[in-house]
Amino acid sequence: MELVKDIAIAVFSLAFLTGILTTVFTGTGRNLKILLVILTILFLVISIAGFFVSSGWLIFLYTQLIVLWLIIYGVIVTGAVVGGGFFLFLHKRQVGETVSDGNIKQYILLSEFAALEELDEDRVLGRIRSRYYRGGRYDGTWYVHQSELTNKPID
Repeated sequence: MELVKDIAIAVFSLAFLTGILTTVFTGTGRNLKILLVILTILFLVISIAGFFVSSGWLIFLYTQLIVLWLIIYGVIVTGAVVGGGFFLFLHKRQVGETVSDGNIKQYILLSEFAALEELDEDRVLGRIRSRYYRGGRYDGTWYVHQSELTNKPID
């Protein structure tokens, strides 16, 4: 029984690591799809060979094999989700744009923008942080790009 436990831990660890490695470097699920298709083809080929070798007796275990294979797929996908999280963590972008002396004239204060648009300042700040609005910080104060105004001010 110890051997079965060790084999199960090794297989599920390998499946989890495989899932992580498919997405941690690219951040896309394309490689995961290819891997799952290859594993499905491999399972079908081995199953067909197993039916011939066992003279059809494998049919009595086939449901359990399919369930085991689906559990392994689930572990691989879980690893891929974790790998995608690592990818996003390693490649996270800074919230807000770089506002400097050279381009500060293109931005207006967050409080002024909120008043002109009749929005709550917290809502505007949330939209900047979610990258819905162009904006950023300058000397500790939040600014919004003038292009975000719905009614452009007349100069």
